[in-house]
Amino acid sequence: MIKTILQSLVTAALVQTFVTESAEALQVPFSEEFIADSANWYDSSSISPVGWAMSGGPDGSSYATTTFNFVSSSSGATPALFRAQDKWNTSGGAFQGDWITGDVQRFTAFVRHDAGIPLSFFVRFSDPANFPGVVSVISSPIPSGEWRYIKVSIPDPDFVYEGPFGFNDVFDNIGHVQIGVIAPESLIGIDQNVTFDLDSVTILNNVPAVSTWGLLALALSIGIGGTLMPRRESALTVCKDA
Repeated sequence: MIKTILQSLVTAALVQTFVTESAEALQVPFSEEFIADSANWYDSSSISPVGWAMSGGPDGSSYATTTFNFVSSSSGATPALFRAQDKWNTSGGAFQGDWITGDVQRFTAFVRHDAGIPLSFFVRFSDPANFPGVVSVISSPIPSGEWRYIKVSIPDPDFVYEGPFGFNDVFDNIGHVQIGVIAPESLIGIDQNVTFDLDSVTILNNVPAVSTWGLLALALSIGIGGTLMPRRESALTVCKDA
């Protein structure tokens, strides 16, 4: 239900915004639904595109998927499982560009995993050189086996910036968007392939009306789970390998 509402918000905004079918630069609003393939989103190794599933997403439709094994990870490691980068023309370049002049106010997605325990997700944004960057850690761990909606406000006072940089240094030229997890101690050294799924990766600039948020709140209360807000994690050092 939440995904359907988000899609309607994007569609309504597109009525007022000319968007080509094949993106070549930042598009706001935009939602990557992985309709035909994984749209050049890459895996944690930055070597191969992630997989694609025809059905089973939050609304039953297609989604992107990948696996990760924590056997060689250290506790607190931060693998970026889904990578959107300019050099791969991810999503046709729709996420790449100046998010400040583009007035991007919100980044959202649906995520799922089957680790068997709750996992803490993060989202990282950086320029095309992969630095400087900023990290937002989703406040509530994501339970195993459930699609959950995550949201990052742009900007957010709880952003963790890398180095002596600020909002303008990062968001004036976004080249990379990375979604990952913080490695849990209980899975370190265990040879287990964990599946991670992703759908409806969205950027928006128009804040929905109160009535729309009321519908979202209702959907959250009876359906897929709570809205997950970012929080500060001062000790976090996110893997920045390109």
